[in-house]
Amino acid sequence: MGVVQNVSTNINTKEIMNTSRLVSSFMGLDVQVNKAITGDNAFAHSSGIHQDGLLKSRDAYEIVHPEDVGLEDMELVLTARSGRHAVKNALQNLSFHYFTEEEFEQIFERFLQLADAKKEVYDHDLYVIVEEYYEKVEKNNPNRQNYSSQFYALEDLQVISNSAFPSASVKIIKGDEILKSSAVGSGPIDALYSAIANVTNIDVKLVEYNISSVSRGKEAIGKVKIVIEHEGTKYIAKAADTDILKASAFAYINAINSIVVAGLNSVYKKVPESV
Repeated sequence: MGVVQNVSTNINTKEIMNTSRLVSSFMGLDVQVNKAITGDNAFAHSSGIHQDGLLKSRDAYEIVHPEDVGLEDMELVLTARSGRHAVKNALQNLSFHYFTEEEFEQIFERFLQLADAKKEVYDHDLYVIVEEYYEKVEKNNPNRQNYSSQFYALEDLQVISNSAFPSASVKIIKGDEILKSSAVGSGPIDALYSAIANVTNIDVKLVEYNISSVSRGKEAIGKVKIVIEHEGTKYIAKAADTDILKASAFAYINAINSIVVAGLNSVYKKVPESV
């Protein structure tokens, strides 16, 4: 029979994620997305039943909390598989608390349509869905908030890659505005991100850029993950496309829109009750 020893390791578990990323960088090997604790999907949940269970009782599904290993929180990925509970929770996190059941069902229906088209729905997409709903029911309300005019969407891009003069041009839509910019950089991605930064005019620092293949063959899909920092807060965004330059641009713009969402969430504390 073993003897229990009164010992302590003094391990700082909150450095586990940073240590894993550091080793991954030095070794040049990506951590598998489904690896326990340190994989990208370890604390990311997209199944509707799973999301519902987590929202009701996290301890039943998470024997290790993400905060204990150096992450901020779990991630509920909104997809076509997400259920009503997850969508309602995401809306409440954006300070949208005042929907009747009938109103929410209409918003949820629109969410499913968008999720089928986009595969993954982000917070700025939820703002646009809510705006579309209120545009339909409050057509003549002059006080209705115009959320979509504050988000950025990529319309087109052109990137020239060479050893002497890498450059990029982008065309971005913000509401009714069409914004264009060109920039040069140390490489094609640097030029692309500089061009987008010129348009958005939001002071950010690129902390991490990662690209990987999620399928094989001629039409392989590239998945891009970036981390940017704005005023001391880090924002993580992902995007996928058969064109890795487009995926890179989509990921960057998703991160920028996350910053816009954070600003909106601090200003708009509630949506007016429907009439």
